[in-house]
Amino acid sequence: MRYCVDASAVLAFLIPGQQTSRVRDFWDSLTDNDAVIAPPLLFPECTSVLRVKAFEGAHSHDDALILIRDMLALPIQVEPNKAQFALAHEIANRTRRKKAYDMQYVAVAVLERCEMVTLDGGVYQAAREQRIEARLLR
Repeated sequence: MRYCVDASAVLAFLIPGQQTSRVRDFWDSLTDNDAVIAPPLLFPECTSVLRVKAFEGAHSHDDALILIRDMLALPIQVEPNKAQFALAHEIANRTRRKKAYDMQYVAVAVLERCEMVTLDGGVYQAAREQRIEARLLR
């Protein structure tokens, strides 16, 4: 199977206390035959969230660095197809969203014809509206 994950699916797996059984089951069920992809936005977005949590005292700076290393060790391939940017803009327009950055995840799922995996209801709904298979992990 091929999956496109967003930051919510990655962060819920990485951050202690946020991992649910559905999140854990998804990541634990992956095999060598599965492909997990994401837009280039994924790593900066996750890094930023981890930094904010460290700044706010939810975890230490050193713990954030460990989580970043753990994130980079996940079997996620960054999808470089530049068509995702215009498509994300189109999807945001069609789904009447003010911002397009979350729609990059949906655009990659559309372009790569894979299942969208998220904890974000808006991303889930947008994927479904694009007739993309989607999994809501909450």
